Amino acid sequence: MSDLEFYSFDPAVNLDLVFSNFIFSTADHLMLQSGKHWKVFVLASKGKILAQFPVHLSGKKAASPLRAPFGSVQMANGISSTQLDYFVKKVLASLAESGISSITITNFPSLYHEKQSTLIAQCLTANGFATSEQVSSVIEVDEIDYERKIKLSERQKLKKSRAQFVFEQQPVKNLKQIYSFIDECRQERNQLLSMSLAQLTKTVNVFPDHFFLFAVRNSQAIAAAAIVIRVNKKIVYTFYYAHRKSFDKISPVVFLLSGIYQFAKENNYQLIDLGTSMTGSTINQPLLQFKKNVGGTTTRKLIFEKTLS
Repeated sequence: MSDLEFYSFDPAVNLDLVFSNFIFSTADHLMLQSGKHWKVFVLASKGKILAQFPVHLSGKKAASPLRAPFGSVQMANGISSTQLDYFVKKVLASLAESGISSITITNFPSLYHEKQSTLIAQCLTANGFATSEQVSSVIEVDEIDYERKIKLSERQKLKKSRAQFVFEQQPVKNLKQIYSFIDECRQERNQLLSMSLAQLTKTVNVFPDHFFLFAVRNSQAIAAAAIVIRVNKKIVYTFYYAHRKSFDKISPVVFLLSGIYQFAKENNYQLIDLGTSMTGSTINQPLLQFKKNVGGTTTRKLIFEKTLS
């Protein structure tokens, strides 16, 4: 491993040095999660970055991410298992020397990049990490029409919605309206949103080109809406989506997803992440079944934990 270089830096000081495959590990997003207490570990060879690992340090605990759907190791294509193992061992040793006693890593959904996900899982398991998992659902965007991907019962709902509503993309300036609508829909079901409007607005202001707003409506009002994040050039993530409880029988969110699928297809996205189907550490089976019915493929989202001392 004589050709490998291992080092770390503070992303708050060296924003331009951060490498990421996903929005949630970019320097700007790390700073939104917390403006301080980050360390980014780097593995390089002959000037080429092979891997980076952003870790937030709080007391004796390390976490990747701090506040985001996922973090984990960011890798260049072609990194070997031997190189990754060397990198992880160096990171763990460095953290232990700094007085860190435990680390938690939330990886990206496996379908994002099967090869890298498997490589990370094998490496972390071999280095003594305990593994737990969440289930996520991802719609694969391809030449198949959306209607052919969903259950017959959902096709019937889609047909009814198309007869009553229109699908449209909303400008980002309408964030407050769309957020308020989704918040009201969640309150109808005694559910809360994970971010306040102020927090989300701050994020959108930093990443205006990474947020898309969509709505299904008639001449009177919005029936369903979604806030979608561009994770990278191949993936979009349905961060929040909902429909009015009064429309449960028609379920206009299916029409909403149909429109998002067409948007993704036209803009060369390959995956639509529908998020996890978890209530705490338990799988929400009705939610998971709904996501299967609307074309979602179930995939693992692995969480790794290790005690260092």
